[in-house]
Formats: sequence, C-alpha cells, structure tokens
Amino acid sequence: GCPAAAVVGANSSGEVSDGESGEEDESIPTEENKDSILQLLSKLKLGMDLTKVSLPSYILEPRSLLEVYADFMSYPDLFVRIADGTTPEERLVRVVEWFLCSLYATRKSHSARKPYNPVLGEMFRCSWQVPGMGDAGLQVTFVAEQVSHHPPVSAFYVECMEKKMCLEASLGVKSNLMGNYVGMQFLGEVELRLLSLDEVYVIGLPTMYWRSLLNQPYVELNGRVSVTCGDAVAPITFHPKPFYGGKLHCVSGEVKSGSGDVVCKVSGEWDGKLELQYPDGNTREWPVREQHRQRKRCRPVDAQDTCESRRLWRPVTQALRSGDLMLASHHKFQIEERQRELTKGKETAETENDLQAQDAKLFRLEGNMWKYKYILSKGS
Repeated sequence: GCPAAAVVGANSSGEVSDGESGEEDESIPTEENKDSILQLLSKLKLGMDLTKVSLPSYILEPRSLLEVYADFMSYPDLFVRIADGTTPEERLVRVVEWFLCSLYATRKSHSARKPYNPVLGEMFRCSWQVPGMGDAGLQVTFVAEQVSHHPPVSAFYVECMEKKMCLEASLGVKSNLMGNYVGMQFLGEVELRLLSLDEVYVIGLPTMYWRSLLNQPYVELNGRVSVTCGDAVAPITFHPKPFYGGKLHCVSGEVKSGSGDVVCKVSGEWDGKLELQYPDGNTREWPVREQHRQRKRCRPVDAQDTCESRRLWRPVTQALRSGDLMLASHHKFQIEERQRELTKGKETAETENDLQAQDAKLFRLEGNMWKYKYILSKGS
C-alpha cells in the first residue's frame, strides 16, 4: 500500500513538465496480432463485460485509465475561463466548449487501444500551469484514486484555487464486446462547481466505441448526454457514422437558458471543427484541433509512491514500449495476481462497499458519490 505521506492529494511539489508525447499514435494491428484478436474474440461471448476479463498486452494502451481521466483536463485555460463568463448563459456555453475539447483530448491516441484497468488503491496525480494569468499564472491540480474493485470505480478531483472552482467525479466503466468492436460505457456523472457563484454543472458522458479492431482501429463517441446547471440545459448528441457514406464524429446540440430560450446551437465534429449559431444570425467557429494542449506536470516516476499509476505499471509500460509482449503480459499478470491476493482475504467483510469506504485514502463515500477529503470549499 501507499505510505501515509502519499495521501496528501493535490500537493504538486516536485512536479515537472511531462515528457510524454501528445502526438497521435496510429497503430495498425500486425497480421500476427489480427490472428490473436480473432482468437480472443472467438473465446469471448457477445455482450460480455470486458472489465472482468484480463485482456492481452497487444491491445493495451501503455497507461492507466486514471491517467486517461487526467487527459480530460488537457485544456486548463479553457477550464479556468469558465469562471470568467459574465452571465449564466455565457458560462454554460464555455462549459460545453471545454467539455467537447476535453473529449477530444482523452483520445489523443486514435489507435483505439484499451488503457490498463486500475487496481484498488492505485492513484494518479498531476497539475497544469496556465500561463498569462497574473504573475505566477494559475495552477490546476488533479488527483485520482481507484476506490472500488467490484464494481470498478475511479474517483477524481480537480481544482483551481485562484478561480474558486473544482470538479469531481466517481465513474464506473462497463466494457462490452459487440462483434468487431468494443463499447465502453461510463457509469456516473461529472460535477463542476463554481464556488463563488454557487453554481453546479452536471455533465453526462457519451458511450465510447473502439471500432474496426482488425483493420485500422478508431474511437467513436455515441449517445445523447446533457450538461445542466439548475434549469439551464445543453443537450448534446454524438452521432454514429451511418453504415454507408456520411461523416465520422458528428455532434449536434444546443444551449438553453433557465427560462428555456435557445442561447446557441452547436454542430460539427467533436474531433475537428464546431460551429456555434446564435439566434441573431451570428455564427462562431470553434476549431477543436487548434486549441493548445498543455502537458501535464508529474513527479518523476522514481520519486512517485509505489501505488501511483506510472510507477505501479512501469514494468508493463516499459515492456510494451520495447515491443516485448510476453514480458508485458508476465508483469501485467503479476500485478493482477497481487490485486487478487489483496482482495481475497477481505471477502468476509459485510459488504465490499463498506470495506472500500474504509480503505480509500483520498476519497470518502457520500451517498453514491465518492467525495475528495481535502476539497477546496472546506478550506476556503
């Protein structure tokens, strides 16, 4: 487990700009991997929940799901500018713009590989500096912990102290096999709080599909979600590509004020260019791909605690990056076995939730939401 010193969550001392590349990593399966994928698909039943299956190394993205959630904050400048909107309507539009860019950021790799399933007690921490905001700039901090194993739940918390804003989520994941593609559904919502304005934005997440596993894999988002704040609402629909023709990654939606008036309509591609149309006839383009991504600031792996994602998974990551799939599978198996050993002796607890609520270091269970113990509003 992690030493107590690791528990102070959002402390970003010792973090340095990340050396991880933000470049897109196109990965096309080799013939050998195609055969292996076919073998894997033939063994699994349609509709089967893949979170219960140990997947082979060649379809893994070399990082943890906790770190993928951190990618959600890759545009911290768009995040902090939400608080500067002068009207509730303007703030809701800014939340929608940030949200759509954030979804694009989580799929920086279009190779459609699956991140590691975090193990119970695993943590990931990082921060971002937002330049051009006062002398020292603003800081946005992120902390995540895997708080439940059955069912798998990741809790994360983000804050910008200077702007008095924070974001929290506890998300479960359900991955199902649907033939030549995998569907990944997020169970739970994201809550963004503007503390000085007493506003809470509740954000739903679309279903993610890994399509075309045997050819050139890609990620598609699908479903109708909404961003709400009080009576104001922004319903957003992610459209699947039609079977013949048609565009990939289309999205449409609108932003409605608390009184039901349409503030603007949104259309375009969530991974390309969006257009905002206003009732007065004005339009505004929002080029998603041209927004500036900020690299995370993380502590070097050697300075991390043993329960932090990059250090925990380092042997698997190094083996994957050097192309040694057998070694990667060996290390992955060892980590998963250790997880099984840890949870085996605890099955006598009254309920797993009771047990995990005691075990989580940075979050506590309140109702059905895991809340960060050191939340900004407590100390302000």
